[in-house]
Formats: sequence, structure tokens, C-alpha cells
Amino acid sequence: MKCKYWLNESSLEVEKAVSQLRYHPQRPGSDITSAWTAFSTLLHNLSSLKELLMDESFSCSHDYYDYNLSQLKKAPRLPRYPILTNLKSLSISIDCPACSIIIPHMTLPAAKQLEHLKVRLVAPGEYTSDTVEYSPSESFKKIIDTWCKDDESGSRRNQLKTLYLKYPPLRSDRIKSGWTGTIKEALNSLPHLEDFRTTQYYKNEDMLAAGITVKGRKNRKGEWNFKVKKQVVEAGQDGYQSFEDVMKEICPESSHTHLKYFDPIILIELDYRRLMNKEATLTQTRRSWLKGRPDNDPIAIKEDKAEQKEYEVNFQHAAAAIATTLLKYFPTLEGGALWERGSETNELDWLQWNWTRSGDEIVIENSP
Repeated sequence: MKCKYWLNESSLEVEKAVSQLRYHPQRPGSDITSAWTAFSTLLHNLSSLKELLMDESFSCSHDYYDYNLSQLKKAPRLPRYPILTNLKSLSISIDCPACSIIIPHMTLPAAKQLEHLKVRLVAPGEYTSDTVEYSPSESFKKIIDTWCKDDESGSRRNQLKTLYLKYPPLRSDRIKSGWTGTIKEALNSLPHLEDFRTTQYYKNEDMLAAGITVKGRKNRKGEWNFKVKKQVVEAGQDGYQSFEDVMKEICPESSHTHLKYFDPIILIELDYRRLMNKEATLTQTRRSWLKGRPDNDPIAIKEDKAEQKEYEVNFQHAAAAIATTLLKYFPTLEGGALWERGSETNELDWLQWNWTRSGDEIVIENSP
């Protein structure tokens, strides 16, 4: 429903009963100040609101591909009347890059009881050819500082239990500090986080990107060795570091005692890939596709199944080893997600593997 309808037609009893609201603009191209005035008035009336989901930006006129961050200085401010006083959960998943920065600054300072937050980080020049250096950790810090700017006791940072971050992958020559620095900033800023998840997205937002790519290989003793490609490489440095060193950078050993679920998009790559059984393409004849399938060869079918089984067992062992390392630095973890790129039919697919702690054992399961 439109804000105008709620303001003119809804009763006080109905407004007080609303606990969840999903906002979607109705008038593209209208002035953001007018839209925010109407929307903030509605939020003031919804005094029992606990959860707010904002899937689209206010009816803005920002240029999606060439926005100017100087526009943020003209952004609307908080109204004098109270809004979002009882809000516990806020999700800001907005398409417009400029509004992705504006709207947290318009809403977060009012949400003083917030416990769950989903927000998107936007890089300057993300949709242009600009070569502006970008620090995801600085962008995140500004969001949290905005939320806590009037919290003199500093207790508000201890409230947040859930954090979902969405951010764009950028070239290494444009990142001042890697994504691991943002994870570290989040954990240091919000010491009572229990559920922390991130998502990297490309421009079209229909493809994932790894947050931490871990390459795994067994040594002769059957022990797993893991190395991670650095996002930022200084001159003269090796381009890789151990997974253990990455965890040391993110969190001093056993210092974070509240985290229960952790998913920073850890992509596991073994020294060999899952066996592919590709689907037919538009440029492929039926004969050539059938020729590459082992359907009529029982021996080939048996060998393929055995190879696939061996790969999955090895992958689960590698995942369990990574989970064990995570528990060393986050001893309160109860589970998390690990990722594999490439399914049996498409190398662009992503498979999610969930791990949980069961007593002294790590249980690895493929997510359906």
C-alpha cells in the first residue's frame, strides 16, 4: 500500500498493530525529500514496528551508473518526531548505489534498539570506470558509527546479534584493505555478534564471488594444507598466505566468545575439480553430446561414480579441517557454511556445504 493511503485511511488501532513492514516505492522519479517525509510520518505512526525490510530505494532520481557522492550532503535528515523506536530488525537491500549510502544514514540513528541488520556496502565508482581506491572496512565503520553516534555509554554496539553484509568485488588495485579487514572491523565493532554472514555480488547481482578462496592439498602424511590468495599484495610479497594466518588477522585466538554462525563465503578449491557431466548446449549436436556420456558403458559409469564419491569424501574432509581451524579462533561457533564452485552439470554453479558441531565431531552436509 502507498504511504498516502496509510496516512489518510488507516485507523490508529491498525497502525499500532503493525509489527512488520516491507517498503516498496510506488512513484519512480519523485523527489527523495518528499518521499522520505511521507515515509517517516508513516514510521512515526507505526509505533509497534519490529521489523523493516526495504527492498528498493525511495523513488529517487540518481543516475545508477554515474552517481555523484556529493549528493549525499543533500540527503534528508531524521525528523524531529520519534521513529523506529522499537525496531529490532532492519534490512536495506537497495539497487541504487547512492541510496544504499543515503538510507542507512537516514534510518539507523533512530533505530536504537536494533538487534539484526542487513546492509549493502557500495564502492565509489562501482558501476563506472573510475579508479577510486576503496576500503570496505571504512565504509562499514561509517555505517556503524552513524548508528552509534549519540550512544555515549557505548552499549549499543553490544546489542547487535545478526549482521548480513553485501558488497561488490573489486580489482586489487582499487582496494585499500581486503575483505578480511572488513570482517575484522565488524567483529571488533560488534563484540556480541552471534550470526555473521556476507555476500559478494557482481554488477548484475546474479553471481556470487568468493570472500576467502582457500586452496587445499594433502601432504604425504595425509594432512591438509590450506593457502589463501591475498586480496592486497604489497611489492615483494608472496601472493599467498596460510588459512591459519588469515584467521589470526581476523580474530585473535579465542577472543570472540559469542559468535555462533559464520559465513564469510569461504570457497574451497582442491587440487582437482569435481567430475563434470555437462548438459547439452545449443551449438552441440545430439550425437556429439551422447558420445561424451558414459550411459552405454557400465565400466565407465562405475568409474565415474567412484571418482565422484572419492572427490566428495575428500571435500568433506577438507571442509571439516577448515571448520576445525575456525573453531580454534571462534570457540563458541555452532556451525557455518563453506562453498564449492562447480556442480556436476555446470561449472558456474555454487554448492553450499553446511557444517555443524556435534560434540567433539564436525558434521558436513550438502545443502539441498
